Amino acid sequence: MPVANLSVLVIDDDDMVRRAIVRGLRRRYEVTELRDAETALVLIHGGQRFDAILCDLNLTGMSGSDFFLNLEANNDEQAARVIILTGNIGAVGAADFGENGPLLLEKPVSIAKLEGLIRDLADGAARAA
Repeated sequence: MPVANLSVLVIDDDDMVRRAIVRGLRRRYEVTELRDAETALVLIHGGQRFDAILCDLNLTGMSGSDFFLNLEANNDEQAARVIILTGNIGAVGAADFGENGPLLLEKPVSIAKLEGLIRDLADGAARAA
């Protein structure tokens, strides 16, 4: 049972990685997990909202960068909540995401670090409201 009323979307096509992140976050947050970015876009464009979106960079199908760019073009509010996770942060450049890119984190990342970033995103939204 989540102790906070915050929703988090986790997108990763590596089942073991996704399940580990979800298991760690589910103690505190309402977590939705998906294997692909295309399904995530359908949910978000259909009106579902998340307080934080954790997305792997290298997904089967649509990449994490294409997912972010699509959100940025169509839903700034949700794009501002994206955190991109990658196993090779040195290979990612600012040009991959445009001028206002998402936060980039190198995997593996601790659940404590993710929880802190999720709280920061939620606090930023609370201050902006």
